[in-house]
Amino acid sequence: GVVVEASEMDFELVAKAEKASGEKVMAIGYEHEDGKPVGIEVELGQADGSSPSFLLDVASGTLTPYND
Repeated sequence: GVVVEASEMDFELVAKAEKASGEKVMAIGYEHEDGKPVGIEVELGQADGSSPSFLLDVASGTLTPYND
């Protein structure tokens, strides 16, 4: 298989999240609950200074509000 560097993967995830939201990604990371992967958490920078969290569905490129 092809090994993808984390930085390349992160760049693709940030691009998907920014395309889906129209906002700037402030942070992105893999979210786990009780040791099990939940998804990719994305924090977006909003015009009002807030940074709400979302889960990114990589396959569809959609964002779902997420309260960790």
